Amino acid sequence: MGRIKKMTPEEREHVMSILQVPPDTTLPDRLIKVIQYTSLSFRGLLEKWLHQEEASIEAAKLAKEEILRQVETRIDILEKKVLRLEGKRVRWEDRDKVEFKRMLVSEILSFRKAGKTYKQIADLFNEENTPTLSGRGKWSTASIMRLFYAKKK
Repeated sequence: MGRIKKMTPEEREHVMSILQVPPDTTLPDRLIKVIQYTSLSFRGLLEKWLHQEEASIEAAKLAKEEILRQVETRIDILEKKVLRLEGKRVRWEDRDKVEFKRMLVSEILSFRKAGKTYKQIADLFNEENTPTLSGRGKWSTASIMRLFYAKKK
């Protein structure tokens, strides 16, 4: 890397007028340093920055979609719990089972990180009337462990 060239007052004034920045800012100097360090032109630097911003926006959109999907899954599960509490039969679709399993494994992992045993988790699920994967029976230590370790593989 070569020595960083100091901007002349004319260059600084030109950059500041293009960027419409106040005279007391260091932005033009910072831009020149980055340009000299990366060997990018002003246009190249702007294109790279725009690409990075677009990638950040896309990542934020994907994260938002994932959060919405998780919320919808949780709502579906809660609706099914309500139906079960009301004594109505719960019908599972294949897609629902996959989402339900993911949610259960996530809850089990959270409980394990909080120091709960598999037995305590099974008891919690039973107290909350969380349906088993078959929709029948009660949660046991073994069923919690099977579900948890099957997902870890």
